[in-house]
Amino acid sequence: MKPISSKLDQIFSETPQPDEIHHNFFDRRNIGPAYEAGKDFFKINSKQSIGGFSCSEFSSLDDIYELIHPQDLSFVIDYAVKAVEFANTQMDNVLSCNGQLIFRIVGKDRREYTVCRKSFVSGAINNKITRNVSFYSDVTWMRASPKSWCLMGDNSQYFDLKFQEVELFKDIFSTREVEVLRLLARGFHSRDIAEALKISRHTVDTHRKNMLRKVDVANTPELLTLSRDMNLI
Repeated sequence: MKPISSKLDQIFSETPQPDEIHHNFFDRRNIGPAYEAGKDFFKINSKQSIGGFSCSEFSSLDDIYELIHPQDLSFVIDYAVKAVEFANTQMDNVLSCNGQLIFRIVGKDRREYTVCRKSFVSGAINNKITRNVSFYSDVTWMRASPKSWCLMGDNSQYFDLKFQEVELFKDIFSTREVEVLRLLARGFHSRDIAEALKISRHTVDTHRKNMLRKVDVANTPELLTLSRDMNLI
């Protein structure tokens, strides 16, 4: 079985329909290799190339995924499934969702290339993603690290591939505590934070103690490490 075929039902919940909300990124941003995919739907910019292959050689999302380096394939699939699932369940407006992924592909000449894939939601029904459009760039020259990713959109700061409990994290800290946390991450001391937020130093210290207690860590460095892992800062 081709690797992505069994995942399509998880990625796209519905087939694109005439009454969906649709952003036409594909035609408006037709720069370089690009494709649009959905359940039982695939469209590609056939005049471009990826890794030495003409895009006209690709007729499905499976064909695109078969280019991915074997050591990066499971990561790319995992990201795709979890990012769309997160958007469908945690974002107030899935059309705000967009992401960037860096991984390796094997070109026509059997050489490895590092590519950056930027994806945007292009279709939605009832705030569920029906299709997206992706643009490829060859970033081999940048020596970028494979398996790097970024997700943007509503509540995207709570998304992380490494932790299942990340969705619960957004309910742990209050808005003010997150503000204090992010200033701590920038190297601010309690006095500086109090001045920046126009609150007392005692209030800042109380927020700090409460955050340590809520996530059961001993000190601020541990708090910041955990928060970075959870994409809060």
